[in-house]
Amino acid sequence: MPLIEAFVHNPVKVSVGVLLFVLFGLIGLLRMPMQLTPEVQIPTIMIETTWPGAAPQEVEREIVQEQEEQLKGVEGVKKMSSECRNSQGSITLEFAVGTDLAEAMLKVNTRLQQVPEYPEDADEPVISTSGANENAIAWFVLRSRVGSPEEIAAFQQANLGLAKLLEPARLAHNSGLRTRRLLEVVERHPEIKFRIEQLLPADIDVPKLRRFAEDQIEAQFERVEGVSNSNVYGGMEEEMQVIVDPERLAARKLTIGDVRRVLRDQNRDTTAGDIWDGKRRYVVRVMGQVQDPEQIGDTIIARRDGVPVYVHDVAEVKLGYKKPTGLVKNFGASCIAINCVRETGANVLETMAGLRDVAARLNRDVLEPRGLVLVQVYDETDYIYSAIRLV
Repeated sequence: MPLIEAFVHNPVKVSVGVLLFVLFGLIGLLRMPMQLTPEVQIPTIMIETTWPGAAPQEVEREIVQEQEEQLKGVEGVKKMSSECRNSQGSITLEFAVGTDLAEAMLKVNTRLQQVPEYPEDADEPVISTSGANENAIAWFVLRSRVGSPEEIAAFQQANLGLAKLLEPARLAHNSGLRTRRLLEVVERHPEIKFRIEQLLPADIDVPKLRRFAEDQIEAQFERVEGVSNSNVYGGMEEEMQVIVDPERLAARKLTIGDVRRVLRDQNRDTTAGDIWDGKRRYVVRVMGQVQDPEQIGDTIIARRDGVPVYVHDVAEVKLGYKKPTGLVKNFGASCIAINCVRETGANVLETMAGLRDVAARLNRDVLEPRGLVLVQVYDETDYIYSAIRLV
């Protein structure tokens, strides 16, 4: 056959061709990103509007329906869906593959400007882009630290009488199940609680650590190469609370509106211009933004018979927490969840290795001294490795 004869009579060319095929194959194998599904990005724009304290029905009637009326005419929209929750409404617009998102966002923003009006307390709509590739590749749970299998085993050796009771906890495959089994032992045998106290989870209100999770954990995950975004779910957000006493307010002939207006107008920094003195320029600013509850309590609402009425005369001011809109639980214990979203085209296996290193460092240097632990509860690479082995 001519083709086979050509191969036989040109061994150098055939060898070079085979080497090139092998070389490019190795390059592709080592550098090609590995992920669970192919990269399929659907151009998507999301519009989120916040209206604090509003019910879903009010958000739909006053905001979402008005926005939909304008957005339905945006050119290139293939699908429009909306969702209303307490204090928030969102609209998702999907465009045809290949649509220029920058141009589409401009059209969407122009349409939103035509909405007649929003409720007084509603925030301005926030426009963002998202796609099908923004599924989290990893989920972590922040919870109270519990004794490790090694620590339980050492305790069993020192306390043989409790070895049988603690064996199910030692054999648990994760810390959440281990915590649950230890607590069940204490429920059945409360008399041994003081003896195994060092193995039990610390008495920490984890949901109140949301700010800590955002500053210490989320920020560290977002620095990992290949991670585009990290999000914190669950927990309680801090807020300054002014709890008004209606009777004291009425006795001074004031209303909630008066308190609200004063706090809104005075809680801001104001620029008062600049002053030139020869070659020197002095910038004048009035620092009015409050920093602590005492400053809010000392704010003057009005004057009655020449006597100032302060906020602390009619209300209690304290640093509290917002009413949670959701919760996260792991084996019955309240906790905080943190996820990680990869960048487009990033190698999931390398990104996950970086996340594991960061999680191990956080557990060792930051969380363990505080009686906390970060546990990974979802790992996309498990499915990727399984698919590779199947191939």
